[in-house]
Amino acid sequence: MWSMTAVPTCWSAAYWRTNLTMRRLGPLFGV
Repeated sequence: MWSMTAVPTCWSAAYWRTNLTMRRLGPLFGV
């Protein structure tokens, strides 16, 4: 896994937001 210090804050925020969204919607798509 990438180090948090190696990732821009904006990108990190977008990544976690997407991750949480996919985790919430995952079951709907069978992910």
